[in-house]
Amino acid sequence: MTIVHLLTGLVEIAVAILLWHHAAPALRRIGTWRAWMTWLLGLALALLGVGQIDAWFAGSTVPLLRQLGDVVLLFYAAWRFVHIMRHVPPPHWSETP
Repeated sequence: MTIVHLLTGLVEIAVAILLWHHAAPALRRIGTWRAWMTWLLGLALALLGVGQIDAWFAGSTVPLLRQLGDVVLLFYAAWRFVHIMRHVPPPHWSETP
């Protein structure tokens, strides 16, 4: 089951980078509450992803409940990213100053 830790960690970090990339322009321009929450969701994913990769390097196992929690958070973050990209264009795409 150790390869699951590596894959979960890599996917969590990839989704975290996507969330940070989306939230960064809004944070620089206006710093809305939603932008901060998106950035913090990316931070949580990145930290948990590093924990998963650390468990893979150490060869230790992660309890099943924590692994399932990581997977659920990963699915929620991916859903949130898709929802954001479908409904709200990033602020740097708008015509407003």
